[in-house]
Amino acid sequence: MREVTVLVDATDYKIRVKSLVESLGMAMIKNMNIDSNDELVELSHFMGNLQAPFAEDLKEQVEDGFVYRVTSTASSSKRAISQTNKEFLLHTDGTKSNVVPDFIALMMIKPAISGGQSVFLDSWSVLSNFTDSELQGILSLSYQTRFGKRKILEVKGDRFQIKFNPYELAKELNPSLTITGDLDVGNAFNEQPLISQLCRIFSTSGKCLKYYLSPGDCIILDNRRILHGRTAFHGTRLLKRVWIQGQAE
Repeated sequence: MREVTVLVDATDYKIRVKSLVESLGMAMIKNMNIDSNDELVELSHFMGNLQAPFAEDLKEQVEDGFVYRVTSTASSSKRAISQTNKEFLLHTDGTKSNVVPDFIALMMIKPAISGGQSVFLDSWSVLSNFTDSELQGILSLSYQTRFGKRKILEVKGDRFQIKFNPYELAKELNPSLTITGDLDVGNAFNEQPLISQLCRIFSTSGKCLKYYLSPGDCIILDNRRILHGRTAFHGTRLLKRVWIQGQAE
């Protein structure tokens, strides 16, 4: 993946960001204002329509209707892996939401004391290395949501679109499973070798971009293409996230 950075005070920076996301899948914006949600919401709205978080029990963590505070700590009582200080494997967002977001904005507010490196991977660069037979196998994989079955991988036009969250897939295979720590991919997917293979290939890819995000750093990414995750960390880490519905390119 190519590293792409835009300064928030650059001329027509929003147009530049949208162009980079459409062509490369993601862009980083530096120097965003962390004392207000205005710039984050304005940039997100430039990408498309803002989408409220799906889960009802997340509403107390939502600001201005659409900005979700992702506060992560060492507490093991948290309901989701995103709220712990554990490694968060590469995934896409909203795989079980009623509407899966097309784009995501992630703005760093407070980095961890140590660790917490953000990781991004262009799925297209990895999927191109699979054989036709392997791709057909992946294209056949689906998962269940309350809104019906969804494909992990689809072809739209001449492009792949991916919906992949190993934690949600593991919980589907074992509904009683609660994951607030490291996911044992081998055991979780011992009956789904293709999913296990995807996890391993994603996590070991040398094509990942890795950043220690600073306050005011914002990533806009195509959630249908770019997987994201983070390394384990110490301390408390705070991001603000916006889900966005845009036009498929």
